[in-house]
Amino acid sequence: SVIVGTPNAISRQLEISAQEARAFKAAPGLVVISLDGDSQQQTWCNASRAIASAAKHLEPGGVIVLWSEIDAAPKAGQLGSGGGDNLSKDREQSGDGFPIWDDGIASAETIGRVGTDHRLLVHCQVDRDSIESLGLGFVGSAEELERLSEAFESCGVIRAAQFAGTTYDLTSRQPAERE
Repeated sequence: SVIVGTPNAISRQLEISAQEARAFKAAPGLVVISLDGDSQQQTWCNASRAIASAAKHLEPGGVIVLWSEIDAAPKAGQLGSGGGDNLSKDREQSGDGFPIWDDGIASAETIGRVGTDHRLLVHCQVDRDSIESLGLGFVGSAEELERLSEAFESCGVIRAAQFAGTTYDLTSRQPAERE
């Protein structure tokens, strides 16, 4: 559609359109996200991006299921048990005074924050005990996912969620669009 008029009229029309779009659908209680791609794409860093994307489209307190082929357990300390607030404070600093970047810490902070507001379940090639020791739930098969989804009125699915373009604002616990 084409919108014409003065800047104020266009702004009002866009605002009305945005409100109508938001009112159209209620957020689902379950969002299933997948990581697409080969083993280079199946990482905990990409998983954290996907989880942040899902949080944007989920009702408060909802369930996120990460469906992936990740085959390596997170490195020690890469994904903590939800204590993401303290991770960045303990970062080692380089000679120039800036913290040394570790994407594992950023992943842990994101997953920890989303995990405080939503229930996180994971399907991957890592064993159930390793995933559950991280404070995450485990989905072992498509049949388990099907049974889980039957408990919800609606379900969202985001394929290739690592490319969905969302980050998680660690200060407000709300997803933030990338600019």
